[in-house]
Amino acid sequence: RQMSPKAKQGMKEAILNKKSPSLSTLKQDFYTTNNAYYYSYSIIDYMVAQFGNEKMVEVLKDQDNIEKILGISIDEFEKQWKEYIVEKY
Repeated sequence: RQMSPKAKQGMKEAILNKKSPSLSTLKQDFYTTNNAYYYSYSIIDYMVAQFGNEKMVEVLKDQDNIEKILGISIDEFEKQWKEYIVEKY
């Protein structure tokens, strides 16, 4: 199922306005973060597009080792994910 254009535009605007949640906020406060499901969807979308299904599955199985699995830091992953949203959404 696809995300609505309105949801995508809202996330893009939040990122551009520096109001989007960080990865750590999503992880720690998922149920209280606005639009957490949309952001989570976009993370999966980005991982599949950038690293492929196999790496995405590895990360989902072992989220604490994302740096080792993907070969980039958490900060770089977050930066690239947000750039992906701005570019693609």
